[in-house]
Amino acid sequence: MVLAWLAGAALGSAGGVALGATLLDKVQFAASRKDYLRTVDYTADDDDDVPMPQTAGQPVSFLKKQVLRNTSPWLTNPDYDRLLFINTILTALWPHLSPAIHKMAMEQAKAPLNDVCEKAKILKEIRIDRLDLGTRPPRVDCFKSYKTAEDELIVETPAFWGGDMSVRVTAVVKVGSKTIDVPVDVGNIQFKALTRITIKPLVETLPCLGGVTVSLLETPHFDMDFRLCDSPDIMALPGVPLAVTSAISIIAGKMLVYPNEFSLPLMPNFGLPPPPMGMLHVKVIGATGLKSSLFDRMDPFVLLRVRDGRHVQTSTLTNTVSPQWNEYFDFVVDDPKKQALRLILKDDDLVSASTEGEAVVVLDGADFIANPRTPRTLNLPLHVPADDGLFGLPGLGLPGGKKPKERKPLPPGSSPGASPGGCALTGGELQIEVTYFPFASARPEVAPAAAAGSAPAEGAAAGDTAAPTISSVRRVLAASSVITRESKGVLTMTLKKAMNLGGSPDSYAEITLYDPNRKPVPNIEYKTEVVLNESSPRYNFTTDFVNISAASSLTIVIYDKPGAMAALTSLKVPFLQKAKATALGRVRLAIEDVAKEGRVSDRYALLEAQTGEVHLNLAWNPIELVDEPAMPKDRLHRVTANMGNCLQKAKTSDAMDKGIDAAAKNKTKVASGVKSAAVKAGLDEKSAQKVSQGVEQMLANKEDLKASVHKAMGDTAAPAATDATDAPAATDAVPA
Repeated sequence: MVLAWLAGAALGSAGGVALGATLLDKVQFAASRKDYLRTVDYTADDDDDVPMPQTAGQPVSFLKKQVLRNTSPWLTNPDYDRLLFINTILTALWPHLSPAIHKMAMEQAKAPLNDVCEKAKILKEIRIDRLDLGTRPPRVDCFKSYKTAEDELIVETPAFWGGDMSVRVTAVVKVGSKTIDVPVDVGNIQFKALTRITIKPLVETLPCLGGVTVSLLETPHFDMDFRLCDSPDIMALPGVPLAVTSAISIIAGKMLVYPNEFSLPLMPNFGLPPPPMGMLHVKVIGATGLKSSLFDRMDPFVLLRVRDGRHVQTSTLTNTVSPQWNEYFDFVVDDPKKQALRLILKDDDLVSASTEGEAVVVLDGADFIANPRTPRTLNLPLHVPADDGLFGLPGLGLPGGKKPKERKPLPPGSSPGASPGGCALTGGELQIEVTYFPFASARPEVAPAAAAGSAPAEGAAAGDTAAPTISSVRRVLAASSVITRESKGVLTMTLKKAMNLGGSPDSYAEITLYDPNRKPVPNIEYKTEVVLNESSPRYNFTTDFVNISAASSLTIVIYDKPGAMAALTSLKVPFLQKAKATALGRVRLAIEDVAKEGRVSDRYALLEAQTGEVHLNLAWNPIELVDEPAMPKDRLHRVTANMGNCLQKAKTSDAMDKGIDAAAKNKTKVASGVKSAAVKAGLDEKSAQKVSQGVEQMLANKEDLKASVHKAMGDTAAPAATDATDAPAATDAVPA
């Protein structure tokens, strides 16, 4: 009886499948006997024998809509551009690409398959017995691109693959002490997906493509032949295709359907630079020992640089051999072990600026790096420049086309002012004050879709690329906080070019950043080189604004520099009196918007101008300075007690309290005065700084200060201190 049931079920299933296939062919494709399927084929565009269908202009039937869903989007969406030549190229390259893909797939599949076997205890091994990619390549016949304000390229394209690919995978299953081979065959894969490909970021180092991010805009269509143990096609069974489609929707929806993404770095750390480690605060005090002649007066200025290609310049002082600038500059320190502070003293001549001497301060092993937040004054002897042009750029400032000399790298711990290559001294000397401030947020960034960031972009070994990851494309610091107007950061600005200025001016740009929280000078100003006779000049000027707040604003003004004819027409004496530059337009940006976005690349129209725009790249990197360690409470009590002994001459405790209250309101000024007094009393800079910080901390806790002072004075009515710890005996002396 059981055998009869089984035989009947088998015969009935076979007959039902055959009958269903026959009826479906007659019913479903009765209308398809007409030539509308050929009408939607792209070859019909070039075939004059194919007439317009009679149904043109009529409502589209449900069956035709289903057919159009599986066709290329350019048939229904005019925003897509056709790329038929790519399919021709793929067809020609496929015989060569398929063996390379086969080799790479076999190598890359070993590790994931071994991981599956380790997790599934019943599996001993999973091996790929056969992988044939077939003769038909995937097809990409149209695309749509997007333009954004960031350094990225976004392309949407449908991917089709009706291939004759076949794969045979054997799973070795452990059954007690024996094993069973379970072969699985997959073939005739039919695949259609609408993909979004994002290439981000675009960097200025070859190959210029930081990484590729792929996501699907809809659930992909997927069909295949699936055979288990050489059985008939399981996908032909009722309900199996629906189950497979549902499973693909769930898996793809969680992993690849937008906004989820699959990312692959093309450069280490997606081409992004490493996060900065600190800030170098430099005060250019002055110079001595400079030489001038009767016919060549010295008009000195200093160029400074830490990052390659990003120099700053002091003001030019005229007719002096002992200039005193007292100007402040901030620099980003990416890695003290690889960077150095380079200073070049120049003389501003009539035509160009000649180099009078240079000095190099190696950061690795420097005392100010080992003792952060402590100012160090350096007297740097100037050396004869090594004829390599401006900041090592051959051809700039080389007299007579001399061949640049090869520089020898400075060893770590070199004395400040050491010169590469052993150049001779000029007799001059630069005096600077240097302070290093480390960043608390100096940790690896979460690169675009790469939380497990790879090696830094600069200095990384070739081929160091991270494994593909699935995450967000936004570039942020780990656990980034909410951006407020008080948030601090490093703004990297690149002024690429100006466009359509009108006429052919000799233009340059003045860049001013205003930070209301920056004291005492809220403005940071830079000026680009003059580009002659260009209506669309390229400046390619890059600089860093360090430790600025998000409340800052950036203003860029494009000027037209007048020449000799302009001086003549304006009643100015050429070369002696300069005609005033004409402003061609300006741009003003709020940095808070850039800080919230992280990276912005866009064109901005010039205000106060009929035409013209500027192309800017802006990048914001949030930072946080490392706080100075607080003074221990026992030492704080000893210092305050000693101060109380020094103040025994005070008339009443009420007067003392009023004095402390007044000092607490101006604690910064009081601390600065204490530091100056300590230096005059003979203390070194570091000790005076610590005393000043201790005084500021005491004034910040004025109630504790009052209690300690009253106790030292023997006042029985002293207010209770907020700290229950009794002040120990005074042992630390404080300068008067």
